[in-house]
Amino acid sequence: VADNDFTLSADNVPSGAAGVFFLGSQQVQVPAANGFRCVDGFVRRFGTAVLPDAMGESSLALDLAAPPLSAWIVPGATFNFQFWYRDSVGAGSNFSNAVAVDFQ
Repeated sequence: VADNDFTLSADNVPSGAAGVFFLGSQQVQVPAANGFRCVDGFVRRFGTAVLPDAMGESSLALDLAAPPLSAWIVPGATFNFQFWYRDSVGAGSNFSNAVAVDFQ
């Protein structure tokens, strides 16, 4: 947390598929759109949509020292992160895999 060098990334995102990163305090596996929502509980999304680069990677650097993150992400906290993006197949959106992060 003190290093403030945390970046979220999702790969294999379809070209032109805008999406948003979000965090949650709990893990679930709920069918949603073309995939599974794996983040629940206290859920917050980050800013505006992110577009993937030419390699299909979307990334977002977080400023852990700025509110409101500075109040939530503290040493000892655990949060789950996931990327929700537009998908031209079926229901029109999909989710990345999720990751749990223990902050120190």
